[in-house]
Amino acid sequence: MNKIRLPDSPDMEVALRNDAPGLARLFLRRGLDFEKKGDIAAAIDDYDIALRINPSDAEILYSRGLAFSKQGALERAIADFDAALRINPKFVEALTARGKAWANKNRLDRAIQDYHAALRLNPFDSQAINARNIVLRKIIPEWS
Repeated sequence: MNKIRLPDSPDMEVALRNDAPGLARLFLRRGLDFEKKGDIAAAIDDYDIALRINPSDAEILYSRGLAFSKQGALERAIADFDAALRINPKFVEALTARGKAWANKNRLDRAIQDYHAALRLNPFDSQAINARNIVLRKIIPEWS
């Protein structure tokens, strides 16, 4: 599949912003497809383009954060999750994903904070519950 590259020019930036939501979503969807196929670098390229078009889309930031997590670029992932949460503070999936990134950095205290915040928003979120329980078992081994 040939990738679409966007030219850098002020006119292109204006054109992109005029159709920001629709065009950004196309790049998000293609990025998700690349990610499913295991091409994380291509996915991140598309997420970058989508964010260039629509920098205030929390879902795109979240998706790029997940891709960075898969690459092991946890600082970049956390930065994207932070940005997504500034846009949408009630984004439960971003809280859970950031918690997992903190856990992978062995910052279990920060991970627990994020899982608890996610569970305050959605007490029945199974991903947050499971992730929190895994971290709690690391903190308190007798819970294993």
